[in-house]
Amino acid sequence: MKKSESTITHIANIRKDGTLWSVKDMLSDAIKEIDSGKRKNIKAIVIFLDDENKYDVGFNQAGMKASEMIALLEITKDIIKEYIFPK
Repeated sequence: MKKSESTITHIANIRKDGTLWSVKDMLSDAIKEIDSGKRKNIKAIVIFLDDENKYDVGFNQAGMKASEMIALLEITKDIIKEYIFPK
């Protein structure tokens, strides 16, 4: 029997508040999107911030050159700003 898709929307998505979403939950959700075929032929960057340890920043990436990562981050910055502050 095939599992049905959940119709539950996480409160973090409704409120646009990532603080209500754990890193593991976010990564699990991203993996589900890949496994379901919702995201295909993707490249990815995961950015980590340890704000309890002098703002230690790290990242993991898959499938990209450094120049592609920089371009993706610039484009994503604009998308996030539009998401947070719609016109």
